Amino acid sequence: MSSCNRKTFSVEQYTAFAGDGRSASIGLVRRKWTTLVVLVGALFLGCVLFLVVRDSIREPHRFVLSDGSVVTFQKATFGTNHTAVAGGSWERFVPGLVARRFGLARVELSLSTTSPEVMLWFEKQKSTAPGSANYTLSLVHPDGLETLFGVDGYSYSGVWSPTNTLEGFRGRYPQWEKMLRFRFYESTSSDDQALLGEFTIQNPSVSPWPLPSDTAPLLPQVASDSDLTVTLTSLGPITIGVRTNFATRWTRTSFLVTEAGEPNTNWFIARVTAIDPMGNSLRGEIGNQGKLDDFEIISRNPELWPGERYRLQYEFSRKTEALTETNEVWTIPNIAVPTNGSYTLGSTQWHSGPFTVRFHGLNSASGQPPWQTFGLDRALNFSVSPAREGHRFTLLSVKDERGESVGGTGWELGSTNWGFQLRLKGSEQRLQVKVALHRSRFVEFHAQPSALKTVP
Repeated sequence: MSSCNRKTFSVEQYTAFAGDGRSASIGLVRRKWTTLVVLVGALFLGCVLFLVVRDSIREPHRFVLSDGSVVTFQKATFGTNHTAVAGGSWERFVPGLVARRFGLARVELSLSTTSPEVMLWFEKQKSTAPGSANYTLSLVHPDGLETLFGVDGYSYSGVWSPTNTLEGFRGRYPQWEKMLRFRFYESTSSDDQALLGEFTIQNPSVSPWPLPSDTAPLLPQVASDSDLTVTLTSLGPITIGVRTNFATRWTRTSFLVTEAGEPNTNWFIARVTAIDPMGNSLRGEIGNQGKLDDFEIISRNPELWPGERYRLQYEFSRKTEALTETNEVWTIPNIAVPTNGSYTLGSTQWHSGPFTVRFHGLNSASGQPPWQTFGLDRALNFSVSPAREGHRFTLLSVKDERGESVGGTGWELGSTNWGFQLRLKGSEQRLQVKVALHRSRFVEFHAQPSALKTVP
């Protein structure tokens, strides 16, 4: 009877055998990781080389200014989040963390917007004054209308070397157009621009929805809120003066305003909001208000284009000199003016309808009051609760013990706090303050701007 040959191992031999296996496995894993790291590194360097070569052979949009500086269009970003990077020929492609760690010459700018916008990014080189954007841009619309591009012409900039700057301009764009056409101007003075060229970019975010074909109701249109009736009589872009430069282009809106059936000039427009066909809310500042025919406002923002229909919302507020209703006005007498480093504590409040207005006090330079100052000194501080929905809080007057007026400037500090910084001369001992909490009127229209007009 034969027996099976079986090979046996001692504990020491088995342990040595197993150890050799683990060493072999670890070595294999290390080789794999080394290979992977090399491949990733090679891929990264290849991508950087590709981008550098691509940028070197791609025809750039380059403009030379009169001071010798060169402005090159880098790219456009669309949507609500915008980021751009500039630097040397390869430094711009290095991750930000690595660039900051080794102090590479590059700059990264980021910006978020509340509604979809386009940002045009430029690299300015050989500049004798980095960060100063001495050029402007215009957007040429499909109907031929040329408008100033950018929010009030401001740019966002960052310096990445002593003579090199990354600059970005943001603004609205026709979201139904496949191509966007821009013109590049050098600002030779505050009123004149010299055309240096133009360029066209593709819109990567064309709206998937067709432009609404229904037309807006014809003007005039009438809307009312309580006793205030507003008639919108005209709406459209205008060029002021004999020149037709795009930088002199504004939007003019004309109204007829009546209160209790009678023509009234005691109101002004505190805010205008335009909602475009995409549903984006465009809130603008009022550039000028005056009386031409009946009542009008002239504003640069929001820019309204004749090719689109808008839902326009206007907030009308009563002028300061017309706020005389006793239930809207609060007078606070005999407020002691504090010396520098101290404050006067207020301990009074006023009830106006559903609101409670509290006077916190008057701060001085270097004072440390128990309320939040938001960095304001020599300032009156108030709060209104609940939040003033549909109302405005206004400083009407400040007078000293001699009856002389004291100037002041106000800020809304959040949704419930106000600070009114005073221009004290130093001789005031006591103050009488008059404020008002008054209801605004709101009217809405659906309108499409008219074609461009020129006015004297």
